[in-house]
Order: sequence, then C-alpha cells, then structure tokens
Amino acid sequence: FQVAFFVFDCLYFNGESLLGLPMKDRRAILVKHMSPIENRILLSEQKVVTKKSELQTLINHAISEGLEGLVLKDTNSLYEPGKRHWLKVKKDYLLEGAMADTCDLVVLGAYYGMGKKGGLMSVFLLGCYDQN
Repeated sequence: FQVAFFVFDCLYFNGESLLGLPMKDRRAILVKHMSPIENRILLSEQKVVTKKSELQTLINHAISEGLEGLVLKDTNSLYEPGKRHWLKVKKDYLLEGAMADTCDLVVLGAYYGMGKKGGLMSVFLLGCYDQN
C-alpha cells in the first residue's frame, strides 16, 4: 500500500498570491509548472462537465473504482479562505441521505455543532461491537 499526494489547486506561486484568480487560471498555472513524481505526487484528474448525464457517468465510475467520490467546483470561482464554494458527491449522499452501506452502531456521545448548527447536538460519536 503506497500513499500518493494528489494536487488539485495552487493558491500561491513564486511569491505571489493567486487568490484573486479564478479556479481555471490557478489550475492552468499548476499544470504548466508542476512536475509530478510517479506514484508519489500527482496532478488530480479534472474534467469540465456540462451535462447531467456526464456527471452521472463520472459518479458511477468513481464508485465502481472504489473511490471516495467527486468534488465539484465552478471553474470561474475564486478561492476564499474559510468558504466552501464546492460540492462533495459521495455514494452515501446519493440515496436521499441514507448510507450506501449498512452497519449497526451505538451512539456513545454527541457534540454541539458550530455555525448554523450552533446550540444543536449535530456531531455524534458512534461505536460498534468488536468481539476481539
């Protein structure tokens, strides 16, 4: 098992902040200047999707390859620290909130959320039985 680092964005290059540039321009700078190291440091795969059917095909491919999922970003978006202008798509998100796999768990604890979920117990600590 070998760990690899996938690079998908460049926020700072040659002493200059790239935060004011859209994603597509930051990506172009990254592609032009990055030197991948085989099986160690790689440029993440990126595709521009314009049709729902293309997105469905990519999601199905990611799931069949055992990947965690996809991250969707607007190519014209600026990077804003602390903000999330992207969307994660995972197989667990595709079944109207149901998990894609089942498991028997016990709630061991709960934590108060932050931001919009402040004051609500919205993060749960779960456990499962292990005979060993």
